[in-house]
Amino acid sequence: NVILKDRAEQDLDRGIEQIKGELAKSRSLSEADRSFVLNRIERTTKESPNIGSANLAIEAIFEEMSAKKAVLGGLAKQMTSDSIIATNTSSLSVTEIASSIENPGRVVGMHFFNPVAKMPLVEIVRAEQTSDRTIAIIAALTVKLGKFPIVVKDVPGFLVNRILSPYLNETAFLIQDGYEIRDIDKAATAFGMPMGPVRLLDEVGLDVAAHVANSMLMGYGDRMKSPPFAKMLAEKGRKGKKSKAGFYDFSEERETPHAEIRQLLGISAASKQNPDPKIISTRLIMSLINEAVRCLDEGVAGTPSVEAANQIDLGTVMGFGFPPFRGGVLFYAESLGAKAVHETLQKLAKEQGPRFEPCSGIAERAKTGRSLRAAI
Repeated sequence: NVILKDRAEQDLDRGIEQIKGELAKSRSLSEADRSFVLNRIERTTKESPNIGSANLAIEAIFEEMSAKKAVLGGLAKQMTSDSIIATNTSSLSVTEIASSIENPGRVVGMHFFNPVAKMPLVEIVRAEQTSDRTIAIIAALTVKLGKFPIVVKDVPGFLVNRILSPYLNETAFLIQDGYEIRDIDKAATAFGMPMGPVRLLDEVGLDVAAHVANSMLMGYGDRMKSPPFAKMLAEKGRKGKKSKAGFYDFSEERETPHAEIRQLLGISAASKQNPDPKIISTRLIMSLINEAVRCLDEGVAGTPSVEAANQIDLGTVMGFGFPPFRGGVLFYAESLGAKAVHETLQKLAKEQGPRFEPCSGIAERAKTGRSLRAAI
């Protein structure tokens, strides 16, 4: 049985309609089966007496630590001591959330990606307190939902957003350097990405992107610093596709780069660059590779090994659409070779700054000839 709880009736109605839509797609369910499933869903804006008998709660409220602690702490008091408490946070510390809940071994991150109906990945975030039992149950549930689970360490950004952040940061640097947003997006899609990074920021929401960027800056310092263009536009009411205005202008017919985006961001027209897709894509993809190797060596996807590299590759393909035909970020990096990756990053560091300094793991592998997908 499922309890859908929200403060707004319209949000609950929207959720029910989405569930009905997904059920309608199933060829294996009869109309009677669909009705049976819907009858097991309770929608409420108030406290439900059935919460006490639930053995799993998944929270998906806005990204504010105090609010999440309050909601999950309240649920924990109503539910049995061995019930599982899951948070859908995309950037907050699951370890900190768990610290305020009795029996914290049952607390886990269950990070779905938007749009949930289309994105097949779920990051299962292991807090310092999370038990193996909790991880096993949530992994099994994720598979039963038809999605791919990857178990990741509780670090800022977890795995997917952490690797993606330098890529999105570099997008802002490219814009600052004078590249047109349409050219940036074309270079990324030509490489094989399903959507360009500027368009992706608009899809995610520039207010959300600005929040995640701040979390990453707080977690990792200056190497995650970038021009605050997402925040600047969000503060002007341009929050992306959801507000029909971001880097792009959106209408029912089409999406076009905002004609005065450079003026809004305070970028001089004199800085305009000639489009070179190779230069653009190299800066974007090398940002991904550098961070992915850091994640491998720090055990974010498990003990450094080929198996952990496989999890990282799965996460990059399923989580933000790294081209499947390239095999994932680390698989692609391995096809280039550690020495070539190291040399390219060193060149970029001289041209663009220390954000491109090769991480120690890449430097060591380039020196010894070891694989970028294996432990050093």
